[in-house]
Amino acid sequence: RQLYLNDIPSLKSLPASSVGAWTKLKVLHINGCKLTSLPESIKSLSELTMVALNGNSFESLPQGIGQWVNVEKLFLNDCKSLSQLPETIGGMKSLEKLYVNNSGLTSLPRSIGALSKLSELYVTNNNIDALPDSISRCQSLGKLYVNENSTLKHIPEELAKVGTIEILHASNCDLSRVFQSFEVLKNLKFFHVAGNKIHDLPEDILELKQLRVFDVKENPLSPEADALAMKVSSSLISAWTFGNTTTSSSSSNAEQKKL
Repeated sequence: RQLYLNDIPSLKSLPASSVGAWTKLKVLHINGCKLTSLPESIKSLSELTMVALNGNSFESLPQGIGQWVNVEKLFLNDCKSLSQLPETIGGMKSLEKLYVNNSGLTSLPRSIGALSKLSELYVTNNNIDALPDSISRCQSLGKLYVNENSTLKHIPEELAKVGTIEILHASNCDLSRVFQSFEVLKNLKFFHVAGNKIHDLPEDILELKQLRVFDVKENPLSPEADALAMKVSSSLISAWTFGNTTTSSSSSNAEQKKL
């Protein structure tokens, strides 16, 4: 029920006939190989719950992955040639966690908004210039990491209405503004937007009572926004329990970036 084909540089393709026979697989790991494509027969692996395809040479993925209706976790990190995800990814109705860090993405498909169970999205260090407006329909989203996308200029305003978000990490992008209002984001705990071009902050950011980390350094903040940021920083929750360890927010920003 599990197949691991990791770190085989000579593995550049999978035989379609063999893949089509893996219908009972639950877990598929093919990491650190040289795969340039997946056969369309991969769509028949409908019992998969976890797929890891990190460090391959895909330029694209087959439309058939939309039939992976039971996959909860999908890993596509370090796929440098992967510039897009197929629109059919919206068919992955069970997907909860999607990891596409350090890859070549230039955009996200609009169909991502159909992923009603998506709770964690990691697309750090790609070439994304905007997030699709449809992402605001991901009403289970709790963690969003879009940091280190140096071309990212736009985060949809509608995303501010997703009240489940606890972590928003968008440092070192090209953002000139954040949300006009944080009124609905009552659960926001970690807010990282350092190294952008942000000038203003909304007054109601002071109403975020769950904030542990508030990182807006290296932005050209107006005097008013700078004063507001100082107020927010002074009202952060000073300590919290993480696992069995109580940690001070003032000394643990670096650690929290690993979350």
